[in-house]
Amino acid sequence: MVATLLRLLHSFPSALGPGVTRVDSLAQLADGLTLFHFLHSLEPTLFDPEPLQRPAAADADGDDGAGSAAQLDSSARESNVQYLIDSLETFFEESMGKNFDLAFLDLRQLCADDSDGAGDSERQSQLVSLLELVLLCAINSAGKEEVIGAIMNMSDAEQQTLMMLIHNIMARADKEQRGGAGGGIGSSRRASSSRGRSD
Repeated sequence: MVATLLRLLHSFPSALGPGVTRVDSLAQLADGLTLFHFLHSLEPTLFDPEPLQRPAAADADGDDGAGSAAQLDSSARESNVQYLIDSLETFFEESMGKNFDLAFLDLRQLCADDSDGAGDSERQSQLVSLLELVLLCAINSAGKEEVIGAIMNMSDAEQQTLMMLIHNIMARADKEQRGGAGGGIGSSRRASSSRGRSD
């Protein structure tokens, strides 16, 4: 599933942000920049990249197009990812009429350095959940026709994986809204956690 989600991102190489033409692993998404730039290309009004914190310009000779979340410190990564989450919530409410509870996303897990356990299963699960929400946003955005076209150019198995994923996310969201407190849209992935918001 992860490989399929990343392959969809690869369908938009010019929309992944400065210096990034591919994403080889979930860890590269930990600074929020690539995902935010991707959504900005599809829904520029609600995803304004101006407040994002960016790394210093990389040496052109050493840029392999993959980007690196490690170029930003943890505080900057957390700021970017929090802004991404807030923007997703705004999009879901204003464009889809859905009041999603994304409190299950844990900033410390999402934005940890590799040296702090970036490859552990809990963080991987958090990053997959975030990527799933980005997918849901993308296929409901102003640029959804581009996304649907990219999906249709994927293999039948990949298309089925993405369609089932979208269906399951929407089913969880609808169940949450009907039932009130239910642990949030990501409750089937993680029973409880906090993303450490200041409010």
